[in-house]
Amino acid sequence: MTRLAAGHLIYVAFIAAGVVIGGSLAGGLARLVFVQVPLPSPSSLPVGSLPDLASRLKLWGTFAALGGTFTALQNLESGLLGRSFGVAAAQLLLILSAFAGAHLAYLAVRLLADPS
Repeated sequence: MTRLAAGHLIYVAFIAAGVVIGGSLAGGLARLVFVQVPLPSPSSLPVGSLPDLASRLKLWGTFAALGGTFTALQNLESGLLGRSFGVAAAQLLLILSAFAGAHLAYLAVRLLADPS
C-alpha cells in the first residue's frame, strides 16, 4: 500500500493553482500590451478576460501538477485492475487535489477580477 503524505497533496494543489493564476495573469498582461483595441473606459481593460483565461487553464493546471496525465492514469488503472486499491486511492487523491487547487485558483481569479 502506498502512503501519501498530506504535504504532497498540498504541494500538488499549489502547483495547479500557480499554473492557473500565473497563466491568467500573464495572458491578461499580454492582452493589455499587444491587443490593439481602443480602451474607452476602465471596464474594457483585460481584467474581464482573466476569469475566461483561468477557466481555460484549469485543465492544464491539473495536468501540470500531476506531471503529465498518462502516468497518473496508468497508475490508477494498474491499481484498480491489479486489485491494489491503496495505489488507486492514492492516485485518485492526487488527481482530486490537483483539480481542487486549479478550481480554487479559478474562483480566486474570478473573485479578484469582479468583486461585486
